[in-house]
Amino acid sequence: MKAIVRFQNCSKGNIESLKNSLEAIQSKKDKAIGLYEDGILNKTDLKDRLVKLDEEKRLLDDRIVPIEQKLGQGSKQKISFIIGQTGNGSF
Repeated sequence: MKAIVRFQNCSKGNIESLKNSLEAIQSKKDKAIGLYEDGILNKTDLKDRLVKLDEEKRLLDDRIVPIEQKLGQGSKQKISFIIGQTGNGSF
């Protein structure tokens, strides 16, 4: 059981890390658009950067979805606990 809990915690950490990466990609996209608006990037360069960043985002999304699905399934699993009294009368 401890191994499963560690896997789930690791997966939650992975999702957190991947979502941080998604935020970084969005920040890069915003920066690229800003550079285009300031006349530093031309339209072709902007398009190339956005295509590259969209592909990175898609790859990250492809990694996040299965982990979230596993975590969703794990949270639906029924766990039974048996609580009993020890020999000395305490729990």
